[in-house]
Amino acid sequence: MRGIVVLANQLHGVQTLLICGTRQDDGASSVASHLAVALAEVGRGRVAFANARGTTSNGAHPLDAALVGSDRKMGVAASSSLCVRRTCITNLDVVTSRQNGDSIMTLLQPADLVRRLRKQFSYVILSAPPVITHPDTLLLATKVDGVILIATAHRTRLDDLEVAKTELEHVGANILGVVLNAYRELLPRVLRSRSS
Repeated sequence: MRGIVVLANQLHGVQTLLICGTRQDDGASSVASHLAVALAEVGRGRVAFANARGTTSNGAHPLDAALVGSDRKMGVAASSSLCVRRTCITNLDVVTSRQNGDSIMTLLQPADLVRRLRKQFSYVILSAPPVITHPDTLLLATKVDGVILIATAHRTRLDDLEVAKTELEHVGANILGVVLNAYRELLPRVLRSRSS
């Protein structure tokens, strides 16, 4: 996926990405944080990871373990409730709320957030709440360059994906694709039966 994102950046200027699923526990935060790490490791500029979902079910953010050092205020005084924190991963910063547990979506207007991050980073990866259950995700989807939907193998329903796709298209979001998460088989059943 990293290669596709880098190519989309080079060919079409895709810099800000929203990663979201259809319903809770879809793995979108995990996919988004792994993508942010992978992009940072490429070394083609600084990467920001922002978790618009708030905290996870255990109260943590996906990249909490990688945070180091002090934080810095983001841009203008009006956003003093947000900070950018360095991580132990070169080229990767995490945007967090100064109020523990608050979603960054509740603290700053989405357009303003994306605009500020775009100026400071080569790539901005936003992990957002599920499209179907959180209408704010649709608003954020209109402010980024592209959206990647997450589907969890054997759990995400096709009709949920269709609803999410329709809602995103209705607001004019640029859907770049769908990632199938948590798929354990290396060779799909259809191909296995043909190779036997």
